[in-house]
Amino acid sequence: MPWIPVLTTPSQTDSAPIKELRRLKHLAVVDVELEERKDREPADAADRENGRKIWKRELISLLKDSPSTERKILRWKIAQSSMRTRAYEVVEDEELEVLPETPL
Repeated sequence: MPWIPVLTTPSQTDSAPIKELRRLKHLAVVDVELEERKDREPADAADRENGRKIWKRELISLLKDSPSTERKILRWKIAQSSMRTRAYEVVEDEELEVLPETPL
C-alpha cells in the first residue's frame, strides 16, 4: 500500500512539506489542499497564481522522482476562505496521473 500523504492548507511559501515528502520511499499519491484568503488585496492574485504553479511543479517532480512502482496520482484542491464571512469555497479541484513524460 503506497503512502498517501494529505497536506491540508500549507502555506504557499512553506517548502517544509515538500522536504518531508521527499523522505518517503514509496510515495505514490499526494493529496494537497491549499487555502487562500479572499480578503487579501487583488494585487496578490499574481503572487497566489505563481505560488500555485510552484507547488504543482514541486509535487509533480516529487512524484516523478519517487522510486515507487505504483500508479502515481496528484490530487489538488484550492479553496478560498474569508475571515469576515467564514465562507469556504473550492475554486480549483484536479486529479492528475503523474507519468514519466508529465511536464513540470
